[in-house]
Amino acid sequence: MVEVASKRVWALVGATVLGVGVIIMEQSEDGAAHQERRLRPLFGSPCEYEVVAGHSPVRAGPGHDEPTIGGLDRGVVTGTQETVENGFRKLGNGRWIDDGDLRHVSGELCR
Repeated sequence: MVEVASKRVWALVGATVLGVGVIIMEQSEDGAAHQERRLRPLFGSPCEYEVVAGHSPVRAGPGHDEPTIGGLDRGVVTGTQETVENGFRKLGNGRWIDDGDLRHVSGELCR
């Protein structure tokens, strides 16, 4: 009986930690301080790219006509997804950046 209760407690602790991590990620993305030196998703990403443009807008979708929801300055290394549409690379969570503003750092599937 004690062993079952212990497993439930650890499952609850794990779920709580995961939930807090997701909330922190979402809150940090909504803030005005979108100068993100750590744009890596919570569970990692298959690719890493460095911003080589002076400043690159982060957009809500893969296109220049999509709303700007943030931005990254030169030198920021960010985790990205493999997906590229209309010349924009997906950062995740409805965030896209012009692929021409990036230099590949790591992730063989992402060249």
